[in-house]
Amino acid sequence: MTAEYKNLDFEILKNGAVYLKGALHVFWNDGIHNYNDFGIEGLKTVLKELETKFGIIPEKTKIRHLEFGVNLQDLPYDSPTILRNLMFHNGKGKPHEYRYIIQRTPSEYKTIEKRVTFSVKCYDKAKHKGQKGNIFRFECKSHKSVYLNELGITFLSDLINPDAVKRLGDRLVQLWRETVIRDWTINKDSIRKEGPKQSKGLAKHKLLVRIIRRNQRQGRNKFSRELNKYKQLVKKNMGNVHPDNRRCNV
Repeated sequence: MTAEYKNLDFEILKNGAVYLKGALHVFWNDGIHNYNDFGIEGLKTVLKELETKFGIIPEKTKIRHLEFGVNLQDLPYDSPTILRNLMFHNGKGKPHEYRYIIQRTPSEYKTIEKRVTFSVKCYDKAKHKGQKGNIFRFECKSHKSVYLNELGITFLSDLINPDAVKRLGDRLVQLWRETVIRDWTINKDSIRKEGPKQSKGLAKHKLLVRIIRRNQRQGRNKFSRELNKYKQLVKKNMGNVHPDNRRCNV
């Protein structure tokens, strides 16, 4: 049997297993939206309602998959510009390129190729929900419970544990800092004045893309060398996106 209530989907199997899927943030807003802040107190209200109305006990309900993220409104650059210049997620293992995904909403949307246990996606939250202002959404989606277990999260009740929430926040900060952005603020004139050889450095990000697409595994060392060269080029020529990116309060 299946049922839907305020953006939540319920599925009851013949063996008695019950699956619940949906956005608790949207549920909190009566199934309408999720562009406002949703903290621990709001989540406590949701869990209490689920237990009262449907007998869902948070301490006994295991989490299989989870999307967690932040809406950032105080960034020094607008969301479309950031999205257009996202390049790679350079965490453990091979680097993954950010790619545009076509969707039905007018929002610009980018994600990395799915890793084994998680994926990362970014989009213009304000445009996505038809809101004014500049809201950049950065979020992680776990694909295996082991990813959450490593953060000390197993049951629904763990999501209202402040320590567990902090670990989720720390993981978002880590993923954001591992993201490489093409620097559009770099002083191109100062590079060109140094001669043709240095001018080729302006296209360094395209070389990084080619290395990743050609052979990600064997190209890891070369990618790292070229990425360091690119970062030095940006630093030398007054690019400021990467430092600002690191300072962003995720």
